[in-house]
Amino acid sequence: MHDSNPVAFALMASLFACGATTVQVSDAGLEDAKGTSPTYDAKGCAVPLNGIQPGQVCVRSLQAKVLDENGKPLSNLITTACGDGCTFGKTNAEGVSRMEVHRYMSKAALMLHGHSTYASYYVILRSEGDVDRGTMVLPAMPAEGVTIPEDGIATTLTSGDVSLTLPSGVSVMIDKMELGEVDAQKLRTKFVSLDKAPPFVDPTLNIVALYAFTPFGTEFAPGVGVTVANKTNLGPGIAVEFFVQGTDLDDKYGPFGQFTKLAEGHVSSDGKTIATDLGQSIPQLTWLGIRPKP
Repeated sequence: MHDSNPVAFALMASLFACGATTVQVSDAGLEDAKGTSPTYDAKGCAVPLNGIQPGQVCVRSLQAKVLDENGKPLSNLITTACGDGCTFGKTNAEGVSRMEVHRYMSKAALMLHGHSTYASYYVILRSEGDVDRGTMVLPAMPAEGVTIPEDGIATTLTSGDVSLTLPSGVSVMIDKMELGEVDAQKLRTKFVSLDKAPPFVDPTLNIVALYAFTPFGTEFAPGVGVTVANKTNLGPGIAVEFFVQGTDLDDKYGPFGQFTKLAEGHVSSDGKTIATDLGQSIPQLTWLGIRPKP
């Protein structure tokens, strides 16, 4: 899901320009050799040519409502239902996206594509059939961004109260297929109130500080050091853990769609900042959560 399909996105863009509200682009593995449309089984989904695989669920349709932090519906927001093929859609004037999916999916998820104007994230689908993910909040990102340098340049980038330390020789991968505009490829960070946290932020994790990052999914090899302002009540020297949402189906940076611990750090001796420890780093920009180390 982190990998973009240029044909799909091109087709999607052209259909959205015509005002389509539900667009199914990819039927890979569903049509037969002659291109015949798939037939649906008793659950309402097309059975893959290689049969239903362990862990796959039948998602007939998917609905979600998306609001900004002030409760305003977000219209014309691109949404995708992905996992063994993708179905594309967008939200209407009420902020509602309805997609006819009708496919068996493994690691099925809904993605909200903020395209750097808003944050983005994945929501794992835990049920099958006609799935309603309810109402979700998508924070607006700052208008001004910071240019991310080309590969190999050691520097420190600061956006809001977050600083990233890029090591010498770093390799940077930005999803320019989806984020074609140069401005959308700039670093932006947003401190997000925990009462506006996305569904993947499990309250039992005891996250005390939460940040959204764009461009969503940007990768650094090796990873970057992170320093944030201490907006919590964590005292000087407290050990912390950094969590990131994984975006790769191969679980490259932790289980796909889940909030996973990727680094450790400490509050500074003066209590003003929280930073990753020496030798600890973040390899991907998605969402960042911080909690006291248990």
